[in-house]
Amino acid sequence: MSLEQAPTDIDDPVTRALYDHWLERANVRWAPAWSDIDIMVLDAKLLPYITVVDLTPDGEFTCQYWGRVHTAYHGVDYTRRRLSKVRPAWIRDFLFHQYMRVVETKKPLLFDTRYEHIEQANYSLRLPLSNDGEQLTSILGLANRRDVTAPMRHWVDKQRSTKP
Repeated sequence: MSLEQAPTDIDDPVTRALYDHWLERANVRWAPAWSDIDIMVLDAKLLPYITVVDLTPDGEFTCQYWGRVHTAYHGVDYTRRRLSKVRPAWIRDFLFHQYMRVVETKKPLLFDTRYEHIEQANYSLRLPLSNDGEQLTSILGLANRRDVTAPMRHWVDKQRSTKP
């Protein structure tokens, strides 16, 4: 189950730092460009948990950056691949839903996702990016699972083996 929240509800300082950086770089615009984001000023511990997806003209998403923790969880590096290639289908659909909510609202969104047998909340921050100041062109994402690495990996492995 995933609950959509306003990013102002972020209580994790590391996740909040990414959102604050996005806000600073957006300045008075509704969204910064990807080139405005300076990942070098962010906590290096965040980088493995970050994703950047580009919205293609046909309405598909292509993974521009897929952090190494995601590769470990999914068993595949989806960098430079379309979201439609993500397997299993339930993960692809889960991600597609979150990304489309950002496309629809053109606003940053925080998703609080609860997984069976994992007590701690798992937050996914999705931040719109616009290279031209008008159209949403990309989404900067952070799936903050730093404190649940082992239980999350076990859960993903179990789901991968039981769902098509």
